[in-house]
Amino acid sequence: MKTILFCAALALLGCKNGGAGGDCANAIGPSIDKMTAAGAKRMEAANVAPEMKAKMDEAASKLKVAIINRCTTDKWSSDVVDCYKKAEKREDLSACRAKLPDDQAKALHTDELGVMTSLGVGRGMMGGHGGPGGPGGPGGPGMGAPPPPVPPAGAPAAGSAAAPAGSAGSAK
Repeated sequence: MKTILFCAALALLGCKNGGAGGDCANAIGPSIDKMTAAGAKRMEAANVAPEMKAKMDEAASKLKVAIINRCTTDKWSSDVVDCYKKAEKREDLSACRAKLPDDQAKALHTDELGVMTSLGVGRGMMGGHGGPGGPGGPGGPGMGAPPPPVPPAGAPAAGSAAAPAGSAGSAK
């Protein structure tokens, strides 16, 4: 019994003193909640279909969890956590992400894409960033993947290769 209590106390101390990670939920959660509430008001004013609003609420909830988990796992710096705490709009979130080291920013982006993909959220709901099944689908332009390669000068465009010599297309 003493061992269980000790482990529980240690776990609580770890959450509170584990660097910025312990502050993640307290800092990020309310900020995301405020943005979600503001978005819900805009959707209501725009008479957005209830199904779309429900999908956005689910996405916001799951993204909040993903961001908090990534913050806790990666032990984000207090500067980044404070940035998220003060964030009031999507542009603020982008500025906060820019403060992350590249590896942490990529991990966050991957987690966010995983949430959006699992929900089947497409281009229109991601603010033009793409989504599954659309032109900016997973691995496609707009989702962090490089654009398709450009053929060298003089080479035929993809799908329009010249007919081989001696074929019906080159006979005169």
